[in-house]
Amino acid sequence: MNLGELITALEAVDPNKTVRHGFANPHSYRGDYMDLAFEPVQDTTVRAMLDAARSAVGVTFQGWKGGDFLMDADSWCWLSPHGEASCETLSPQTVAWMLASSAGPAPATDRAAFVDRVRALTLLEAADFLRDAHFRDGLTVQEIGTALRNSADRADPMVGSLARDGFGLDEIAVMLDKPALRCMADETPQPEAEPADQAEGEA
Repeated sequence: MNLGELITALEAVDPNKTVRHGFANPHSYRGDYMDLAFEPVQDTTVRAMLDAARSAVGVTFQGWKGGDFLMDADSWCWLSPHGEASCETLSPQTVAWMLASSAGPAPATDRAAFVDRVRALTLLEAADFLRDAHFRDGLTVQEIGTALRNSADRADPMVGSLARDGFGLDEIAVMLDKPALRCMADETPQPEAEPADQAEGEA
């Protein structure tokens, strides 16, 4: 979505709402200096995000390797740390997910649903990226695949490493989920052991 659409979406929400996932720090996107990017942040307010978006209108930013780039309401928006090309657009789906999130860690019972939602949103963002990269930027399928794999590698080197070793998506998800399941099991209260003398008496 462009900057004007982003501002409109944020203006429709209570500015005092606190969200778990948000953005800040507008800057020139390294993937395309003419575009605008925001850095991902946690535990922020809609007001702070709206201020960040509004502050970029009519402002000239310097590209990563030089050059001046003026941002306006039509500037395309990305979610990316400064100096990186994340390939993650600030799509309507991503913004809606941000606005629906609540500040603070998600309860353990909601983790599975949270992972499924993030996966679905990631797929939608990938679809948007594929469309833009092909029709707007003229990239080939191979170039698009390389860009997406590089983004995954930067986001989680372990995932990237397992993918390069030939493991599939579902295999990686299961492999990386086992430690989390063990941690959750460790947090489950265990029944107290019976005193030794009591156990001997029952025997």
